[in-house]
Amino acid sequence: GYKYFDFTGKTTIGVKYRSGDIVPSGTLKILTEEKGEAIGEIAISDSEKWQKAQESVDISGTSALYFRYEGEGAIDVIEVFFE
Repeated sequence: GYKYFDFTGKTTIGVKYRSGDIVPSGTLKILTEEKGEAIGEIAISDSEKWQKAQESVDISGTSALYFRYEGEGAIDVIEVFFE
């Protein structure tokens, strides 16, 4: 998880990631509480090279961000970004 960010509505949240030896197939859930409901999800595809993926979410106020990978295989995340 990452703490704390001040959001003002529609925000694009993204990650820079790559896959490991096992081909991943799944989604990276975006949450505002560690064990809460997802507010969005980022589709993850196979890539041995670093690549970016992102999703727009509607979020306002000061909040923490948590990410939870659900699917096959595993991924490495090197960067989280906002647009």
